Amino acid sequence: MTLTTATVRLSEDNQTCLTSRQIRAVAALLRGLNYVDAATEAEVSLSSIKRWVVLPEFKAAIAAGKKQAIETAVFDLADGCSLSVTTLMKLMRSAESETVRCRAAEAVLNSTMRLFEMGMLVDRVSKLESLINEP
Repeated sequence: MTLTTATVRLSEDNQTCLTSRQIRAVAALLRGLNYVDAATEAEVSLSSIKRWVVLPEFKAAIAAGKKQAIETAVFDLADGCSLSVTTLMKLMRSAESETVRCRAAEAVLNSTMRLFEMGMLVDRVSKLESLINEP
């Protein structure tokens, strides 16, 4: 996540203003820098970083950055899924080794079952949520 402006969007209806130095500190912390190095990069003291990390708006910016990083990773993995399925299907159909064909078929079946089960769980959770939210 690249933070370059003085406003960090936390959600669709919530914004918080951080200083440019706080934004640089958030970005540094999201890249895995420790407090000392984040302070250096943001051109602030270590005590400023320690004060900021307990502020709700700073915590929210860190959480939003982590969420964005996870979402990006999930999308990147999803891009590889098509190739994975193509590879498994090719192995299942044409590998010379019976063991390889069997393993590929097993992987396809296991993945299909997990996807089916996940879909069923999503449906069940959605129904429960709608029951909870009924007036």
